[in-house]
Amino acid sequence: MSFKDHIALSMTPMWLRVAVGLTFLWAGAGKLLVHVPFQGEPAARLANMGVAITPTAGPAAPATNTAPAATPPAPTISPPSQPLPEPSADRTGPRSTKSPAKAPAKAPPRRNLPAAGAETETLLPDGPIPAARPTTKPAPTSPTPAAQPAPSAASIYLARDFPTPVTLRRVYGLALAIDDDARVPANAKNPMALFPPSLASGSWPIRWAWLVAITELFCGAAVLAGLLTRLSALALAGVMVGALWLDRIGPALIREAAIFGGAEADAWWNPAAWGPMWWQFGLVMCCMALVTSGPGPVSLDAFVLAPSKKKEEKPA
Repeated sequence: MSFKDHIALSMTPMWLRVAVGLTFLWAGAGKLLVHVPFQGEPAARLANMGVAITPTAGPAAPATNTAPAATPPAPTISPPSQPLPEPSADRTGPRSTKSPAKAPAKAPPRRNLPAAGAETETLLPDGPIPAARPTTKPAPTSPTPAAQPAPSAASIYLARDFPTPVTLRRVYGLALAIDDDARVPANAKNPMALFPPSLASGSWPIRWAWLVAITELFCGAAVLAGLLTRLSALALAGVMVGALWLDRIGPALIREAAIFGGAEADAWWNPAAWGPMWWQFGLVMCCMALVTSGPGPVSLDAFVLAPSKKKEEKPA
């Protein structure tokens, strides 16, 4: 093998690894390390998916039943310390100290009620009687408020619960995009869900977004270092195929107004419209080239796996 052929076989995979590894390192770090604001409906959707977000304006607290004010007890009249004397027959003349032989018929005087809780002796016309037991009026009880229903474990948040922005990682924007792709557009010419709805229920969009970001970050670093290069490049190629479908090909099929699953048919020459799709397509091809060619001699795989290969090639 000539020196030129040796350089071509050893250096070409390294240049591919540098391009692919740095690109995916940048993409994964941007999703995990950068924070962006979310407000209104996007923030409410993320909170309903299970993201720990504190609502900036919670729902109004339900009105509680207040007990009515207790009615004050009626005032009581305490009895005099001395018994009341009997009135004389002649109200205008002086009072006689002698008792008449026969008392005229008259109405008995009004009985003084004892105070609550006091044991006193009350005199009636016929003589003293034992004091009546005090009767206490039971205190009015407040009505028991109706039992309020317990709040459900899964609270439903609305856009009005997040009037001010909340700062989250950019990876949650990808979760919102996956959630949107799992819904069937209403006004599309060819309505269909780009992502399986059964795999995007509940908090699954967040899990898929984190899986994509972690794959880009760690597999990009592995490709750059040449460690498990074929496996890492295959995983990155799968990520980019999914990005091509969700970002370019799928939406174009829904619109039915695009060619080759990219931009609009009348803008095939526009680099701004076709550039992202060709960039993603080029990354898929670079990853597949690493899958087929391997990392090359300048890689960690060569240092780790080369000694074992030499031992296998030795004759018995």
